[in-house]
Amino acid sequence: MSVQITFNRTGPDTEEKQIIFSPEPSLPTVNNSITLTGDPYATDKIYQSLTTANQTTYRDAATNSLIEISQTEYETLQTKVASTVIGGSTTTRFNSATNSTLVNQDCIIANTTTVIPANTYIYALAIHVVHGPSPLNNNLYFYANTTSTIPASGFVQLGSSQLSLTGSGWTKHYFVLKGKSSINSSTSSYLAISGSGINTAYLGYTTSGSIVIRQGAGTLPITTSTTTNQVFSTYTIGIQCLTSTSIQWVI
Repeated sequence: MSVQITFNRTGPDTEEKQIIFSPEPSLPTVNNSITLTGDPYATDKIYQSLTTANQTTYRDAATNSLIEISQTEYETLQTKVASTVIGGSTTTRFNSATNSTLVNQDCIIANTTTVIPANTYIYALAIHVVHGPSPLNNNLYFYANTTSTIPASGFVQLGSSQLSLTGSGWTKHYFVLKGKSSINSSTSSYLAISGSGINTAYLGYTTSGSIVIRQGAGTLPITTSTTTNQVFSTYTIGIQCLTSTSIQWVI
C-alpha cells in the first residue's frame, strides 16, 4: 500500500506534527483448497476391457451383478487383468462342450478337473449351452464352493440373479461379475452351475475330465443337498471362470 501526503504552507511552520496511519482491516482467511477425486473407473481393468456400450452398463450395474459381454471382451480381460488364471474348464474343453442332456434333474454340477486356484477373486464367468426348440427358462445360477474335497460342499452363489440367456443353437455366453471384493477360498475349489432339470439338460459337455453332481432339494437356487454326490470321471461341462490374485476393479 502506498500513501502520498502533500503539505501546503505559506510561511514558516515550526510546530511538530504527528501523522498516524491506520492499517487496512484484516480480511478473513478463505480456504480455497480443492480436493480433486479422479474417476475410479479410469484404473478399472474390467472397465478398460469393455466396449463403450458395455462400459456404461458396467458403471450403472449394482455390485454383484452379472453383466453379459462379448467373447472378444472376455478374451481381452485375460490379457488386461494381471495374473489371470482360468478355472472351471480349460478353454479347449469349454469350446468343445457340444453334447447335451448329460443330466436332467435339479442339481449343482461342478467341474473338478480345472479347479479355481486358492486365494483368488472370480471376476468373469462363461457358459456354453444349446438353445433348442424349447427355450431355456433361464433358471440357472453360477456357484463356487470353498473346498476341492469330495463330497463337495460349501457352494455359494455367484452373482445376484439367475442367468438370462437367449440365442439359437450352440451359444457361448460371457459375463463379468461387478465389484467382487473377497477371495473365493483359501484353498482350491470348484466352479459349478445349478439349475432345474429342464435347464441342466441344455448344458454343454465334453467327454473328458471329471465332474461331481450334487442333487438338490427341489428349490432353486440350491443351497443344500439331501443326497450323496455322484462323481463322473469322463465329463467336463461348459462353464469357466476368470480369476486373479488381486483386485483391479471398482468395489
